[in-house]
Amino acid sequence: MISETNLPTELYPQYATVQYTLSNPNVNPNIPGNAAPAPSGSLVFLFVLDTCMIEEEFGFVKSVLKRAIGLLPDNALVGFVSFGTQAQVHELGFSDMSKVYVFRGNKEISKDQIMEQLGLGVSGRRAPVGYPQKGMQNGFPILGVTRFLLPASECEYTLNFLLDELQTDQWPVAPGNRASRCTGVALSVASGLLGACLPGIGARIIALVGGPCTEGL
Repeated sequence: MISETNLPTELYPQYATVQYTLSNPNVNPNIPGNAAPAPSGSLVFLFVLDTCMIEEEFGFVKSVLKRAIGLLPDNALVGFVSFGTQAQVHELGFSDMSKVYVFRGNKEISKDQIMEQLGLGVSGRRAPVGYPQKGMQNGFPILGVTRFLLPASECEYTLNFLLDELQTDQWPVAPGNRASRCTGVALSVASGLLGACLPGIGARIIALVGGPCTEGL
């Protein structure tokens, strides 16, 4: 049925983004406690920032990232991962103290290992000290979503403060060598985090990278 006057939506130039909603046969929203952690159609943005940049570039990309976060819809879920020699997942749901989960950049890591280290695996399903236990969804703590992914309206201040404090990668670089940039591990951690917190929900990983991967994968 495609013709010059009847084109698929993605072929119209005025539509910059097209979203597709896929049904998840493993999730029945009519069963209490088995609903998806976020409503269908929710916007999810996980920013992955390379810290192996020169100071001028790093300052510019941080200012652009702040501006981008300020333009997101208030209900969009936002998360943040930074990386250099190591990958760091920043916890946004605990604003009283800066909390970061660190992954080695030269070691391949599985989704199960990512879940365990982030406290989303079997042994981490009890709420950490200082957090209330809020129940389970899809076999994972509801707590996991609010620790790492928060609505833009709730975490904009925390993210702006975090970006102000964030520095370029401090690991020493031998003369004549590139900085150690573990892009592959950072993206693996980002996808593992989304898969654990929001199974079955479409999401975007926005990677801001300043050069080639030189560490790990």
